[in-house]
Amino acid sequence: MVKYLFSLLICIPLWIFGQTKSIEEGMKAPLEVRHLKLKRDRLSVFPEEILQFENLEILDLSNNRLITLPSSIAQLKKLKKIILAKNNFVEFPMVLLSLDQLEYIDLWDNFIENLPAEVKTKRNLSFLDIRGVLLMPEVYNDLRTWFSEDTLKISPPCDCMYK
Repeated sequence: MVKYLFSLLICIPLWIFGQTKSIEEGMKAPLEVRHLKLKRDRLSVFPEEILQFENLEILDLSNNRLITLPSSIAQLKKLKKIILAKNNFVEFPMVLLSLDQLEYIDLWDNFIENLPAEVKTKRNLSFLDIRGVLLMPEVYNDLRTWFSEDTLKISPPCDCMYK
């Protein structure tokens, strides 16, 4: 009985809010998962199990060790928000552009030097955070013409690496 009650208490946030902090917990009711927080999990590879969460809208993979995303992430058709802050990306994850519902991309504090022009054509993009990203100085000038101040969050560029 106690084991059942404990199991029920763990699942309540998932049932009520659709939010979970572990893949294992989410696998108990994969279609109920709307918000998955895997921050600080020391992930170096994208967990393919995430693809089981067909109704996922918010994915937080911040503070991990990811360097790339698989093309299979495009299966998450309902994904609206992805948080990839404080990882090890050196290139913009182009697969994100294939997610039609994606509105919010957080790449704060990664190692991306260039932002491809295709990013400006991303429909529905209402928030792009690239603060702390050491883009090449000429990229900053382009960005200001691509996005409004409300959409784009950037830090002033430091030219210390390019002198």
